[in-house]
Amino acid sequence: MKRTLGISAAALLLFSAAASAQGGIIVPRHVLDSIANPPVDTLPGLVFDREAADLGELRDDSAPVSVIFLLTNCGNEPVSVRRISTSCGCTTAVHDTLGITPGASTEIRVFYNPKGQSGVQTRKIYIYTDRSPLHPSAALSLRVNVVPGAVPQGFPVVIGSLACSRRSVSFSLAPSQARAVERISCRNIGKSPLRLTAMDGFCPAWLSFRTEPETIAPGGEGDIVLSLKVPELPAERQSGSAAVVVVGVEGRPSQRTFEVYYEFEKNRIQ
Repeated sequence: MKRTLGISAAALLLFSAAASAQGGIIVPRHVLDSIANPPVDTLPGLVFDREAADLGELRDDSAPVSVIFLLTNCGNEPVSVRRISTSCGCTTAVHDTLGITPGASTEIRVFYNPKGQSGVQTRKIYIYTDRSPLHPSAALSLRVNVVPGAVPQGFPVVIGSLACSRRSVSFSLAPSQARAVERISCRNIGKSPLRLTAMDGFCPAWLSFRTEPETIAPGGEGDIVLSLKVPELPAERQSGSAAVVVVGVEGRPSQRTFEVYYEFEKNRIQ
């Protein structure tokens, strides 16, 4: 008989938080911590072919994948897997509820769903047996790197959950010009709203940064608007550039950087 279990610690924590907010029973922090990271009471004779599995790189739009852990009873008495809990609802497990006689083996198949996940993830799987019902008899782990799915057409630059049409803009200016504006089309390919701003110290006074709309909903599109104040440009320069580091999206500063270039069509230095 097979049983599917995916009782996540995260779900239990959310339930506790909701109950507390509604005036229900308040669960002490140390109890919540023990649910999220239960102490392992290792059962001698319970041997796995491996304790960790690396799923490599998965796209966030990929179908769920599975991996098998082989459990062997190297002890002298039968053992039964009673239940399995995981550290995230994205991870579930299927196991055999029948007893494992000495010398016999059984498979525990663990499923991972990358949907809604991002970056390097480590998920814990806790195995409870009839010999230790209160504490897990073993702990397994999955490691995976979740990357964005297919790049939307027209948005070849992907920065975390932000897809853009380009990473740089160039202004061709006239000396008498007061203001110039360039736009970068973008799309939110993530699961949460995006509100982007320029990092303090990385946007000169002669350049302004904003998005339209101010908040880009999941799946929504908008523009990064870069506005250049021509009279405030350094008077002695015929051309120049600046790097704008964006805040509000995942990625290293170098990945979140947009380049801005400008050049005057005619000599502005008399």
